Amino acid sequence: MTRDTPSGDFGSHLRQARERRGVSLRAIADVTRISVAALDGLERNDISRLPGGIFSRGFVRAYANEVGLDPDSTVDEFVRCFPDDSVTDGHPAAVRARIIDDVNEIKRRRMPRAGWFVVVAAPVVIAIVYLSLARVPPAAAPAPGGREAIAPCTGPYVVELRASAQSSVSYAVDGQPRQQVSLAAGASRRFEVSHDVDLRVSDAGAIDLLINGVVRPSIGVAGGPGAVRLNETCTEVATS
Repeated sequence: MTRDTPSGDFGSHLRQARERRGVSLRAIADVTRISVAALDGLERNDISRLPGGIFSRGFVRAYANEVGLDPDSTVDEFVRCFPDDSVTDGHPAAVRARIIDDVNEIKRRRMPRAGWFVVVAAPVVIAIVYLSLARVPPAAAPAPGGREAIAPCTGPYVVELRASAQSSVSYAVDGQPRQQVSLAAGASRRFEVSHDVDLRVSDAGAIDLLINGVVRPSIGVAGGPGAVRLNETCTEVATS
């Protein structure tokens, strides 16, 4: 906003001093780092181009230095010519601009912190995930031939024999007399064991042994005889 000054045309006074020195606004702007628009506004008494308060007075002081005027007396004249909040405190528009600048500065300062948080936190998160996975017990490796290892049983368990080819099978369950059977391909035999079982087959490769529905590792070499003895926990013991 342009003001009529009670003590003469302040802006014209500055411009005349500059012209006597033969200095351009651009030259003053380069030295003082004040924009040409602000300097031009000062010469036209348009203080709305100035930041307000002490900053406006600083602009006037810097301008006076460059055009050969006494800085203190020039600032005093400026305050007398514009004795309102625009000079003595801060221009409202300038205050709003500074608030926006402050908000933007806060955002700029927070961004590196957020980036730093990612840099610090990412390895921590990875370590936590790694340790969590490390606590999960690995799956039991399959027994030879792709069959699963059998965990010890508790209480009676079910034994099943499945024949993929013709094979002779004999078994003794819980001390009972030994049974002798011939299983054709696709046939099966199933029984419950409370204490122990002794199994013998003529072709180990032709018989699958299942404990509680889970295939047990082979009891011999395919094409040859096989034997296994299991106790009350379905754990293999030495055969006699």
